[in-house]
Amino acid sequence: RSIRRVFDILFNSFDKPNSFYHRLLHRTKAWDYRLPGWDPPPPPPFGKGDPLGKRPTRCVTYKRAVRRTALTALLSLPEQCVCTETYKLFVYSARCFLVDVRVQISDMPLADCFEIHTRYKFVSVGDEGEGIET
Repeated sequence: RSIRRVFDILFNSFDKPNSFYHRLLHRTKAWDYRLPGWDPPPPPPFGKGDPLGKRPTRCVTYKRAVRRTALTALLSLPEQCVCTETYKLFVYSARCFLVDVRVQISDMPLADCFEIHTRYKFVSVGDEGEGIET
């Protein structure tokens, strides 16, 4: 449960077929997903943070089913939508990094009127980096 393990799960195993992210996409019934590489690649865990450099960024796109309810049927909403997740990494030190996630939905009425923006901050709380705080 070290901060290095969290970093590996989120960034270094993203592309592996049995990774946490692939299982998450499967569990949420997503399909037709594209997992391109990071640009530029993330620093090795954990290099010195570079506040002025280009941030590692990754854009993941997939399709999801829209939950069918009486309201969605009445409004004739589509049965699927396209989700685009943009990840941006900020490494502050060997013990702290932040992940900025922006989610946009398309192929849905009024989807261009909003987006979901989330930030996750990971900080090592143990002397040896064995505990994390999110």
